[in-house]
Amino acid sequence: MNRVLNFLRESEVFYIATVEGDYPRLRPFDAVMKFENRLYIQTSREKDVYHQLKANPHVEICTAEPGRKWIRIMADAYEDDRREARCQMLKCMPFLKNRYNADDGKMTVFYLTNIKAAIYTNHAPTEVIECDDGKFPPQDKK
Repeated sequence: MNRVLNFLRESEVFYIATVEGDYPRLRPFDAVMKFENRLYIQTSREKDVYHQLKANPHVEICTAEPGRKWIRIMADAYEDDRREARCQMLKCMPFLKNRYNADDGKMTVFYLTNIKAAIYTNHAPTEVIECDDGKFPPQDKK
């Protein structure tokens, strides 16, 4: 799971696809963290993506790095409404403090579960990573 987290952090911007009715919706994200041994993303309750995630938790995430590697992640996203989760996101991603605070009623975080990721390259076999509960394995505590 650290491989997935590091890939997303290093890419700086990753794209999350959600579902709205019969149509996919795709948008850039830039906030990701590890908290309580889970992978988290951040959004605003005022955005369409929030309502899409609440209606259908299935997401796909994709990004690429300059070395011709890319990652595709399938997961389910569930809101964590605890203040400590929002505070941790602000601590991990301080640039968010320009737009949000933990008590503004807008900022929220979602944790990912049922994660299945694949890292692709033109030069090597596909690396597959699965974690049914979305938690980092015990040996993967970074």
